[in-house]
Formats: sequence, C-alpha cells, structure tokens
Amino acid sequence: MSDTAAAHEAPTSTGIDHKKLIMWLFLASDCMFFGTLISTHLLYRKLFPAGFTDAEGHQRFIQDLFSIELTSFSTFILLMSSFLMALAVSAMHKGQLKSFRRNVLGVIIFGLIFLGCQVFEFTHFYHKGLTIQNSVLGSTFYVLTGTHGTHETKTKTKRSRSPGYGGRTSRTNSPKPPINFLIYIMYLLF
Repeated sequence: MSDTAAAHEAPTSTGIDHKKLIMWLFLASDCMFFGTLISTHLLYRKLFPAGFTDAEGHQRFIQDLFSIELTSFSTFILLMSSFLMALAVSAMHKGQLKSFRRNVLGVIIFGLIFLGCQVFEFTHFYHKGLTIQNSVLGSTFYVLTGTHGTHETKTKTKRSRSPGYGGRTSRTNSPKPPINFLIYIMYLLF
C-alpha cells in the first residue's frame, strides 16, 4: 500500500477496514436470512413427507420430481461461471482486455445456459403439478428459489452499475466474485 493510500484511509477502532466489515456484516445477514428460508423448507419437508398432490389428485413424492442429472449440470455451469468471472477479474487487473472480454462472454453464455435449465426445470415442475398453491413443499420451494434468484439478480445488477467496480489497483482490496455457497446447500437439499 502506498503512503498516499494510507493517508486517505479513515482510522478504525477495530483495526478492520470499514468496507470489509460492512461486507462481512452483509454476508452474515445473508446467511441468517437464507438460513431461515432453508430451515423453514427443511422443517416443512420433514413435517409433510408425502410431497404434494398433483392436479389429478395423485400423491407425488419429491424424489420423483427432481432430476439429479439436471441439478448436477446446473451446478457445474454455475461453478464454471464463477471460475470464468474470477479469471475475468484477474485479467482486468493485469490489463489483459482481450482475455477479460473472452471470460465475460463465457460468463454470459453460462448464465444463459443456467437460465435455460431453470426455465426447463420449473416448467417440468409445473406440468408435474408442483405449484405454489397446492402444497407446503411447492410454496417453500418456490419462495426459497425465487427469493434467491431475485436477490442474486439485484446484487449482480447493482454491482455491475456501481462506479469503479473492478477499477481498484490494490490486490488486497480488489473485488472478488463471491463463491455462492447457497448453490451447494440447495444442491444438497434437492
């Protein structure tokens, strides 16, 4: 860190940079919020193990609904997207514009593939009879996944519009794409 950068930082009583402290508090609040949603889903899944009743009145079980192959593929796509984003940020810091653009294009392509998988999967759920109105499983599932998707979209949109995102030169304060641990948790849940 240069002397001029050190002169502009505000002193802290904790010894932790204010921006880092705020980010950790934000992550902690995210964990509590989504932990509550996940706990609610797990609790209701345990209380109502039968799953849901489809439009014809047949009992359906959650194990018959989810495709482990599609879920695994979607998880792989998200992880590769995060990896490409990390490569893009690294290329940006090194001034490698061509590599940055190529990696961001990969992130966009993987994002579109993931959204396509979600549309396919949720359409499949709807046609199998899982709706937000017909069961506790459906309502907790759609609230959890819908809230998460909305949260991610809002966060990514806000971050991409923020001035100076990725423009810092210090490696210790450079923005890093967050590894989304909720992906792993949701993969284990469903």
